Amino acid sequence: MKTALYLTNCTADASQILHRWSSTDEPVRLTVVYPYTIETGRALTKDSFHQAKNQAETRLQGWANQLPQAWPGEVRTETLLAEPELAATLHLLLRGYDYMLVDDEQLGLSEAASALLTQTQTQLCQLCGKPTYAAV
Repeated sequence: MKTALYLTNCTADASQILHRWSSTDEPVRLTVVYPYTIETGRALTKDSFHQAKNQAETRLQGWANQLPQAWPGEVRTETLLAEPELAATLHLLLRGYDYMLVDDEQLGLSEAASALLTQTQTQLCQLCGKPTYAAV
């Protein structure tokens, strides 16, 4: 089964785009990561971390409930205290993925992120419209 990574901002648009993408016949093991941060100006303490993590998990669970129940494959959701690019870097380095799914807002990848995709042989897959697969 192919594997894919998707970093979400937990908006309704993101779930609709992912829903359209899931209409492919190929089953995919999808890891959805919601990167979150502590409020600006707030110190990182045990309490602030737990509060932010609980809020992120609640938001991600609500978002994930909008995904189709009949997903072609499996979906795993995770939260990560990190900026989006760091979250993607960590996942790509630690786990092997066939695809990294991006929407229009995420298309501006840095040079380092592009190099990492090449190094890990992860195919960038744009979520606008029907997905296209190529051999990895």
